[in-house]
Amino acid sequence: MSTPLCDVRGLHIVVGGTAICQSLDLTVRAGECWAILGMNGVGKTTLLHTLAGLRAAESGDIRVGGSRLAELSRREIAKRLALMPQLVEDAFPATVFEETLAGRNPHLSPWAWESTEDEAIARTALAEVGLTALESRLTTTLSGGERRRVQLAALLVQDAPLMLLDEPVNHLDLHRQVMLLELVKQKVAGNPRAAIMSLHDVNLASRFCDHVLLMFGTGECASGTAADMLTENMLSRVYCHSLRVFEVDGRRYFVAA
Repeated sequence: MSTPLCDVRGLHIVVGGTAICQSLDLTVRAGECWAILGMNGVGKTTLLHTLAGLRAAESGDIRVGGSRLAELSRREIAKRLALMPQLVEDAFPATVFEETLAGRNPHLSPWAWESTEDEAIARTALAEVGLTALESRLTTTLSGGERRRVQLAALLVQDAPLMLLDEPVNHLDLHRQVMLLELVKQKVAGNPRAAIMSLHDVNLASRFCDHVLLMFGTGECASGTAADMLTENMLSRVYCHSLRVFEVDGRRYFVAA
């Protein structure tokens, strides 16, 4: 079996004296699309940032592509994983194209300029998220939804095997939510890539993810296939509210009871 793109063993994360996860074991392989589900404040973003190497865990081991995350340089990490953060601030004025093209930075030699091929990769990504017509616009003039699509384009341009996405469909209308998650799933399916994304919508997780990590807010987590994790009992525990499942045309939908 191929080396996991992400392999976590005994991960223990604490924030402000509160355990986010305890003794978490997680194996993510190529071709898998994972959802992280949990109530607000349980630590979904903190977990993603820890997996990306942006903060240290209290204990445990994280390996990316078979190498210990703690032993990799930031450039090497950026070649192996890409993070689409929940919040992004524009430190400097930049156009949509420039910000998207910045995703190629890990692949450039020091002081090198982007090549024609890099520019073509960026324009392909902008086309995939439907932003070709806005490539010359300053990102500061965009709507929240357009800004999220630029961030996804930059993540795709980075071309890392492991994609970490923190609430990727925030600010997007229903059509764009489905379109962009279909794009992520397409990039993963049958390719040497995997995605881990935090989501608020259980039904989007059910539709686009084959594996799920549940965070219960007590430090306890549960992970497995979507079929095993997305049940009335498990989700009712996660959200502290009774949920019911219905099946329509072979697809499961969850609603609050």
